[in-house]
Order: sequence, then C-alpha cells, then structure tokens
Amino acid sequence: MQTSPPETDAVTEHRASMSTRSLVSQLPKAELHIHLEGSIQAQRLEHLARRHGVALSFDPWTLGARTVYADLGEFLELFTVVCGLLRTAEDFEAVVVDLGADAVRQNIVYREVMFTPTYYLSGGPALRDILAALRSGRARCLREHGVLINFIADIDRGTDPAVALDLVHRLAEMDASEFVRGIGMDGAERETPPGRLRQALHAALAFGFRVTSHIGSDEGPAAIRQAITELPLERIDHGIRCIEDPALLAHIAERRYPMTVCPLSNVAVDPGRYPRLAAHPLRRLLDAGARVTLNSDDPGMFAGDLIEVFTRSAAQFDMTDDELVGIARTAFEASFALPPERDALLDRFDRESRALRATLA
Repeated sequence: MQTSPPETDAVTEHRASMSTRSLVSQLPKAELHIHLEGSIQAQRLEHLARRHGVALSFDPWTLGARTVYADLGEFLELFTVVCGLLRTAEDFEAVVVDLGADAVRQNIVYREVMFTPTYYLSGGPALRDILAALRSGRARCLREHGVLINFIADIDRGTDPAVALDLVHRLAEMDASEFVRGIGMDGAERETPPGRLRQALHAALAFGFRVTSHIGSDEGPAAIRQAITELPLERIDHGIRCIEDPALLAHIAERRYPMTVCPLSNVAVDPGRYPRLAAHPLRRLLDAGARVTLNSDDPGMFAGDLIEVFTRSAAQFDMTDDELVGIARTAFEASFALPPERDALLDRFDRESRALRATLA
C-alpha cells in the first residue's frame, strides 16, 4: 500500500483558504514586535547606501526574501550593517514614515516599533536628534496614514550596565515617554544572562516606562525563568523555549504574560531547532493558554509580513477564525498604548471585526 509523502511547509502554507486570507487582510491589526532597523525595505536601503556612499555587501532586493540564516549570530551581524546605514535624523524619520505606509497596506492601525539606541551611542545621530525624528515621523504617520505608532527603546543585552542605566536616565530627562512607551532588551542571548541589565530595567519602570525583553529565543527555559524573576517584565518578546519546561509554561500562562511571538523569524534564524514552520511550538503555546500575539519581527530581512505570518500560521496549525480574531485582539489588549488610545483601538477592533465576520459568513 502506497503512502503519501509528508506534506511540506510550502504545500501546507498554500492550504490557507481565501476566506482566511480575506479575514486576516481586512482585520484591523496591532503589531507589537517589529524592529525599525529590521523593517527597512530594499528601495530605502538602496537610497540610504547611495546617500552615504556605502557599498553594500548584500543585495537589498534579495535580503527581504531570505527564509533562513545560519543562526541568530549571522542575522545579528547583518542587522548591525543595516543599522550603520541610519546616519542622520532624516534617515530615521523616513523609515518611520515608510512603516506607516506599509501599515496601511496591511490594515495595521497600531504599531509598537522597537529601535536600539545603543547601536548609535558611539557614532551616528545624537540621541536627542533620533528622538526628534521619531516624534516627527510618528506625527506624519498619524496625519498622512491614520496609523498610530509608539516606540520601544531596546537596549542591547551586551551593553555595559552603567551605560544602559545612563541611557534610561537620558530618555527620562528628555521626556520621551509620551511616544517611547517602553524600554526593552534585545541582542545575542546565550553569551549574556538576562539579569545583566536589571538595574536599568527597574529604573525604566520607576520612570514610568513599560518594560519588556527579548528572552527565550536562543536561550533555554532557565534563562526565561531568571528573567521573569529578576526583571520587571510586563511582556515577553519571543519566549518560545518555555515550551521545554511545562511548569514554566503553566506559570507564564497563569500570570497572563503576553508573548510577542514571531514564527517566521524563529524559523529563519534558528533552522537547527525549527527546520520547518511545522516544528514551531505556536500550537502548543496556544493550547496551553498562553497569551500569544503574532508579529513579523524584521520584515525587511525575512520573507513574510504580518499578513503572511497570520495566514501561514493559520494554515500550518489549523487555526480557527475565532483563534485568529482572538490573537489579533490580544495584541491591542497587551499594547503599551495609553489607556485612552488602547480603549479607542479596542472599540474599533470589536466593531470592525464583528462587521467583517458577518460579511464573510
């Protein structure tokens, strides 16, 4: 008796029905985990390289189509090169406005955009100029595209703790919390324990910033446990290796930590652990009751925008429309928007999602 070969991700991803893609495309969405530097599209990369006389070591038109890196280290090396193209305040503002235009295309009405100021401390624009550019770009996004953008200042985990603490104090002194709603931590994980920047993150909370952190992507569950014990986290960025410790996963679900999960990114930077989307623990996280949101992470450096993340995940993990709508709503609930902003966004989501589902029924 003949048996069919296992279905590949490519086949599975094409099983997403037209109704699912239509639902995902038309739902008003929030995205909580996208990096400004990793979102830059090919045309903008070429423009920045020409403007600053930089000979790129990669083809910007194939960068956004990549589906796999050797590991997180290779990705971060290229990410650092891209950061080096942002040399003026005007560069930052232009990328923010690009993010607003891209959000309209995907019906993303709210975005929290991460930027990593520690990359620019030894060169590039002054922090005050970067913040002014972000504020200006944010205002243009709202005015020109109707998209609300807030920011999260990520501190690279390898930063000297004293430098990180000083950065938090400077952000507070510049009264940035109006639009820089959170402070987080990112960068290489295995080389540095997550508690390294605890003083800076506790100071961030004391100054009124919301706090999140990249954890548990490249490092194991012990590091996640350390982070949620030692750091004042309100959200977990990635965190997917909690699946390896059932007690930890149960604790995260019980405490209702929102998780900003990026399935296509995880597959791209960790092919040894996730050789295919089918190997990703998204379904197990959902079944365990984790508060999952879906995100694109670095769509200028991976193949897959937020609509693709939703539709490919829906196909691979047999997600129902109720699950998709619930995940989309969780992103608004878990946002760092000010309460009046969040309430208005949730009201809009509930109203439009009900009307959309009635139309598609």
